[in-house]
Parts: sequence; structure tokens; C-alpha cells
Amino acid sequence: MSFLSDASLGILIICSGFLMLFYGFKLKNSKIKKLSWAAIVCGILAIVFPVIGKSSNAIAYFKQGNIEDQKGDLDAAIADYSRAIELDPKYALVYGFRGLAKAKKGDWAGAIADDNKYIELKPNDAAAYSNRGWAKVKTGDFDGAMADLNKAIELNPKYATAYFNRGLAKAQKGDQAGADSDLLQARQLDPNIGK
Repeated sequence: MSFLSDASLGILIICSGFLMLFYGFKLKNSKIKKLSWAAIVCGILAIVFPVIGKSSNAIAYFKQGNIEDQKGDLDAAIADYSRAIELDPKYALVYGFRGLAKAKKGDWAGAIADDNKYIELKPNDAAAYSNRGWAKVKTGDFDGAMADLNKAIELNPKYATAYFNRGLAKAQKGDQAGADSDLLQARQLDPNIGK
């Protein structure tokens, strides 16, 4: 049953409950009054529980996608992440993970599209900007990459990955001094980065 039909059913039950409540007061019948309140509560639950169910199913698909991703089955991971998004289009984190899976496959345009949506939903997430910045480096959009990586560092000045990615981007642009400075900063923040 779709959400719309569940909601319609819930509204129908609520309306029936209010009708029963009205007649219960009119007839001064306490049993009808109690039944009407039960109907109203059931109607509300019919509307609320499908939403809760969809959200928990989205989480289940997200977790399954993580398992597939860790096993290296990127196509299955992307399919699971996509199903989670279908169930809960505002589940921001899933866009980020699907974008990373697409990046691992070399689908940089797909990764950027998912990072765009993630940033739309969570505009203050430094990792999203860093990931999109690296994807832009891979597509040759160095100016866009630098803007994203600068934003990631602005949001989190201690985010080693953003410095590392920006250093690699600067190196590809030919700014070796800038690259060395960023890579040094990244290693000071995280001595294991790039290993």
C-alpha cells in the first residue's frame, strides 16, 4: 500500500471517528464515544506508521549499501543507496555515500550530482565539499575544485582530507609551493593521511 493510500485510509478513519463522536454525544452513548476516540487514534497511526516504516527501511537499505560497498560490490551498493533515497529523499548522508561509491567507479559526474544534493540538504558539511572538490579535480574543473576545497577548510579548519585534496589539486594546477604547504598542513593534522 502506498503512502497516499495509507494517508487516505487514515483520514477516512479519522473522519469516521469524529462522526461517531458526534453521534455518541448526541445519543449520550459512552461506548460510541470511546470507540470514536479509538478510531481517531487508529486513523492517526495509519498516517504516521507508514512514514516511520519508510524511514526505517531507508536506513536498512543504507546499511546494506555500506556492507556491499565494503565488500567492493559498488553496483550493489549504489543500488541499495538509490533504494534508500527513493524511500527517503531527504536522507542526506545516503547521497554522500552513493557519491563516494560512484567516485570509486570513476563516475565523477554522478559523484558531483550526489554531492550537490548532499550539500543542498546539509550545506555546512565540510566532507561533502571536499568530496565534490576532489571529483571536480578529476573532471578538470580546477577552479570549482578550489572553491569547494576552500569552503571545506573554512567549515572545518582541522579537516586534513580537505588540505590533502587541495594540495593535490594545486599540484595538478602547477602550484607546487601551495601544494607543498597544504600537504604539510594535512600531515600535521593527520600523520597517516595519504599512506
